[in-house]
Amino acid sequence: MKIRSRSDFLLPENRFFWASLFLIVVTGGLLFRLWYVQVFRGEYYRQLAERYSVRRVDISVPRGVIYDRNGDVLLGNRPFFDLVYIPQYIKDQDETFRILARLLNEPKEHFEKRLRQGRGRPRFLPILIKRNLSKHQVSMIENNKIFLPGIEVRMEARREYDQGVPSHMVGYLSEVSRKLLSGNKDKYKDNPYLPGDLVGKQGLEAKWEDVLRGQRGYRLIQVDAFGRKIKSFGGQQAEFPVVPAVPGSDLELTLDMRLQRTAKQAFSGKFGAVVVMDPRDGKILAAVSEPGFDPELMQSGLSREDWRQLTANPYKPFLDKTTGGEFAPGSIFKPVVALAALQEGLITPQ
Repeated sequence: MKIRSRSDFLLPENRFFWASLFLIVVTGGLLFRLWYVQVFRGEYYRQLAERYSVRRVDISVPRGVIYDRNGDVLLGNRPFFDLVYIPQYIKDQDETFRILARLLNEPKEHFEKRLRQGRGRPRFLPILIKRNLSKHQVSMIENNKIFLPGIEVRMEARREYDQGVPSHMVGYLSEVSRKLLSGNKDKYKDNPYLPGDLVGKQGLEAKWEDVLRGQRGYRLIQVDAFGRKIKSFGGQQAEFPVVPAVPGSDLELTLDMRLQRTAKQAFSGKFGAVVVMDPRDGKILAAVSEPGFDPELMQSGLSREDWRQLTANPYKPFLDKTTGGEFAPGSIFKPVVALAALQEGLITPQ
């Protein structure tokens, strides 16, 4: 028989006691800290969170420029101003829309409709509620910024259309569809489309969309409760990384812009199509299809009345008659006979 001393029993009991005491102290410290932060100092931290926050601001990326054969700009970009709504910072939606309706002279229903289109997105992401603000409208919004927390004016580079631009050939831009937003997340995960983005439809804009669109960048800024940018936090200058935007690649066409404008002017008031080709290599030098349509209407947002007029036009402005029209072919042998007659002196150029 083996006899154990009293100390053999005290050793495990002492270890259990000190381990339990350690856990109690640690747990108590965590609970005290939680109470201190959430209850005792909760109001302070709540106000601090409301006063200052960090916001991501996307850097718009200009689409690639389209040039003619001589290096002249066929289709470029210029800055536009848009109005965006950030749900996270909106305190009173009805009051905000009431002020916007008064400042911009538009019905509240217009903004509410745009807002419904952005439902289901994270509250910190902006929702586009109006495109193409005038400089006067921008100044009105900025002067009343204190009454419009969560409302911002953002600058975007979009297409600037010239009268000579062949709209059917280059196509147009239109707001990205829900189908593209939801059905191609994996394909565009490195450069996703966001609601309000413009995407190429028809023509070169659609064919070379992945090349022309570029990749957006972003920067982080500190803002106060009214969504206004602040320069410092606690007396210290904050520094955040900036991810630069990558502009879209450019395209160079075989079109001659001067010849294109000349053909456009000569075809004014006529309905049909004309194509000018280089007989040596078949390159297209000019292409006109009339009547055409204004791509700017598609980019800015086509109204129901504009859409009705375009679709009701019997001469079909949306039809590219250079490729989609069916016309009786002309005799290509007649110029040969005319050249032979000129060479033999049987006729004159007049």
